[in-house]
Amino acid sequence: MGASAFFVSMELYAACAPPEIFKEAHMAILQINNLSFGYDDELIFEHLTLSLDTDWKLGFIGRNGRGKTTLLRLLAGELTPQEGGIKTSAHFAVFPFPMQEGALAADAVRECASAEDWRLERELNRLDVDAQDVLWRPVSTLSGGERTKLQLAALFAADDPSFLLIDEPTNHLDALGRAAVGDYLASKSGFLMVSHDRAFLDRSVDHILSLQKTGMMIEQGNYSTYAFNQARRDEWDTTRNERLEKDIRKMEESQRAKRQWSDNVEKGKIGSHSADRGAVGHMAAKGMKRALSIQTRQQRMIDEKKELLQDLEYASKLTLETLPHDKKVFLAAENLSLGYGGIPVVSGLHFQLGQGERLAVVGPNGAGKTTLLKAVLGNIAPLGGRLSAAPRLVVSHIAQDTTHLRGDVRDFALERGAELSRFLMLLRKLDFRRSTFELPIQWMSEGQKKKLLIAASLCTPAHLYLWDEPLNYVDVLSRVQIEELIVGSSATILMVEHDETFLDRIGARRLNLIAN
Repeated sequence: MGASAFFVSMELYAACAPPEIFKEAHMAILQINNLSFGYDDELIFEHLTLSLDTDWKLGFIGRNGRGKTTLLRLLAGELTPQEGGIKTSAHFAVFPFPMQEGALAADAVRECASAEDWRLERELNRLDVDAQDVLWRPVSTLSGGERTKLQLAALFAADDPSFLLIDEPTNHLDALGRAAVGDYLASKSGFLMVSHDRAFLDRSVDHILSLQKTGMMIEQGNYSTYAFNQARRDEWDTTRNERLEKDIRKMEESQRAKRQWSDNVEKGKIGSHSADRGAVGHMAAKGMKRALSIQTRQQRMIDEKKELLQDLEYASKLTLETLPHDKKVFLAAENLSLGYGGIPVVSGLHFQLGQGERLAVVGPNGAGKTTLLKAVLGNIAPLGGRLSAAPRLVVSHIAQDTTHLRGDVRDFALERGAELSRFLMLLRKLDFRRSTFELPIQWMSEGQKKKLLIAASLCTPAHLYLWDEPLNYVDVLSRVQIEELIVGSSATILMVEHDETFLDRIGARRLNLIAN
């Protein structure tokens, strides 16, 4: 079902919000009216109605595949609603935008965001970027983090201010970059941003727009405020559901008893003597009419109570199978140097990874995090020092890149040796619809592609789980599921990851690499 059942209007928000945050005299309204949109036979939004203030810093969250990017594209005019429409005086700008690879960065951003040079340089300086270095280099030489900061700076420096539609800005940012961009966005206003990084959302937004099973919900505050209030709502709804389900069971039992009584009366007519059969039949008919009326009334009451049941967003528990090993230390590095063409990327590295430990490789972009994982996999040899692994170590790997993924979901599972029924069950727990199983993988969202890799890894019994940025594009609720899985397991994990909340909750030690 499309997102339609729950929306917060500006009038309702004004009634609930403190008066100092509702500045009606200065706000611009973004009004979505009765909007419906879908792909082929699947509705994404059905009669969606929503009002937003374009001065807000909005964090947009929700499960992968629910339609977050689709809504951004509808707002930007890239897609046309099948019903309803969008009304606003605001202008929209979209992040990320394409840049010509061979052009100088300054020329490339001018094509998409008109801004005076001094404004652009000012915004880059606020993002801790050397403007003179970045602007006069070819786009092809920029790192993912530099591109992210450059594009955000260009959009906020534009001569004609716009309401920004920002789609997952953290995917190419290291921890320091996320902090810098989070603080930068906190100093701005007027954007709707898709992000799954809880610490980043806490740092940068003042409202949360949540795309839930039953529709949209807006809440003032950052992600932590939303999560606290959502937990209370879920607890209340769960208690209410349990009470309603208990009432429904009692009413259905009463209904069955009355139906059985009617059947017994009807059977009693057959065994009656001819002299009193007419009287019995008359009484039975009246009784059955009364019983039918009661049953109809009870069924109406049961249906009404069922309609009150909340369709809660449950996160089912995930599972993995770790293999036993007789060695206590799985990996050890002594004065390790790694690089390419004889040029070191990382050097002087020392660490140990013991059985049952979680170690997160962190550091700036280009510091050699993925290079270290390649060395553990045996894909590159050390330039110096020593990297040793326990004998017969079975490794389950998640690669960072998803661009190569193609074809059928079932073939994907077969290629990776995953038991199909368990693989599909894990995907269902990660909120894959059954209809999604029939899609070519290349048509799936980036978050869904990541979940394919995660499910395949969890299906692989292993000693060591080697994950390279597994959470890019993955929604918050799925991150929580994976956290709870790791915390409740004895899994040994070496991972590259920048989600500080996730790393803290799984108790990961940090291995901090420094760029040469």
